[in-house]
Amino acid sequence: MDGVHAVLENPLGQQLAGLGCGCTAGAAHWWFSHLETVSSAAHPRITIDCQICHGQPVVRGLRYPVWVVLEYLASGMMEVEILADYPDLEAEDFQACQAYAASLLKKMGRIFETSGLTEEEIAAGKTPRQAVTKQALLAHLIETGKVPPGTVLDEHGQLP
Repeated sequence: MDGVHAVLENPLGQQLAGLGCGCTAGAAHWWFSHLETVSSAAHPRITIDCQICHGQPVVRGLRYPVWVVLEYLASGMMEVEILADYPDLEAEDFQACQAYAASLLKKMGRIFETSGLTEEEIAAGKTPRQAVTKQALLAHLIETGKVPPGTVLDEHGQLP
């Protein structure tokens, strides 16, 4: 089973999907305590184990959380400097951390793209609500009869 895509049900009947994101502390603890070390085929160098760094994604089961490695890189440290300070790490680990972070951001983007839509709407290819200007919203409200024609926004962009 691919732990990254696992959906489990705990004894309390709470359904937990993904890697505990948004779970209560108790539910996340239950979920992580029932996992063995997991990694995905897409990110074999990144592992998640409830016994290592409280279940945070780490590099190859070592106690180097992905976010720490990325923070070193973001601070301007060169890879050779990090490797000198942390000899357990390998050059390939930096790319693995970056690829893992990119995949999480991509997944987050998909979540935001489809937030507020039902499964049927997503399957039908419907797009979520989009941001509109206040003038466009006012025009829509006038068209649908929710406000009278000729209504204008005040100097603060509000309806009178």
